[in-house]
Amino acid sequence: MARLHEIYVERLRFKNSDDPRPYLVVGFPSVGDALVVPGSSAWDLHDPRLDFAIAGDHSEFRLTGLKRGTYFVCRYPIRVRDARLTHRIGALGPKLSEEFIALWDLFRLRE
Repeated sequence: MARLHEIYVERLRFKNSDDPRPYLVVGFPSVGDALVVPGSSAWDLHDPRLDFAIAGDHSEFRLTGLKRGTYFVCRYPIRVRDARLTHRIGALGPKLSEEFIALWDLFRLRE
């Protein structure tokens, strides 16, 4: 079972692609479901007001299991069955979790 702020690499449909990409678990809307946001390393599309960025030189980067700096696209949450999250690569450390929660709370207020 997935846990909050864990990172998985999965093939889930995001826009026009189902290529493997990292997904960050951001919530559990109902029993058996998880809410995830997709990750990307296409920095030319990054919006710092709406995306959560993890720099490759962050002190907790190694805990994430990511191979390179990545941002998570918070404006596109995806609801999936928790059982589909099977390829865990890491999780946010305490500092990154705190940073994410601050951004996520601001993002939710804008909706």
